[in-house]
Amino acid sequence: MLRPSSQGGSNYAEGGAVTRPPLDPLFNTADQLATYLNATGGRADGNGLYLHWVGANDVAARLTAVSTSVAAATAQVKALLAAGAGAVIVPTVPPLGETPLMMQAVLGALGPASEAALAEQLYRA
Repeated sequence: MLRPSSQGGSNYAEGGAVTRPPLDPLFNTADQLATYLNATGGRADGNGLYLHWVGANDVAARLTAVSTSVAAATAQVKALLAAGAGAVIVPTVPPLGETPLMMQAVLGALGPASEAALAEQLYRA
């Protein structure tokens, strides 16, 4: 059975963590990754399989901000209706990972080679 590294095991990425220490100084993937690399001499196994699934806990950690945004959006729609608007369309939030801003942020972090690879894939499609 795979045990968390905090319990003496070899799983350095425990579920429930956020990505950055400011969100949770005790349980974050930045520290988990640093602990893993420290334990392996700064090298990852080239034959290993790694799963880096993060983000949802960051949203949950900042749920108050989301709740405040929802309340503000609701008040704005109500103001439009109270001012006489006949219909207001309120679509859901798009998949955040597919928005141009998020795609640009990820590609920028990965570097120019990733942008060229994506452009080539889009051109082929």
